[in-house]
Amino acid sequence: MYTANMVMAYFQVSLLVLGPLLVPVFLKKWLWFGIVGMGYLFYAGIGLLLFMYEDVESFGTLYGIAIPLFIGFISIVGLISQLIADRLKRQA
Repeated sequence: MYTANMVMAYFQVSLLVLGPLLVPVFLKKWLWFGIVGMGYLFYAGIGLLLFMYEDVESFGTLYGIAIPLFIGFISIVGLISQLIADRLKRQA
């Protein structure tokens, strides 16, 4: 049975993970969404490689700690790329 704290924790984690993907979709900024999506796939690929080579124990903690930093970084890169593309589209 889920307690209220567990439900709130799942909700917060889902916002942390899905927020950077949902914001560009709601704003219809597809370049930004694509870059963030590729970043998620890249990060998942790194996790899969760590799992396959059984280095999860040695690098797993850093991998888990780096999730918010990586999500923030890839979101900012996507936003800047989208702003540059929009500016170039207006100038043309």
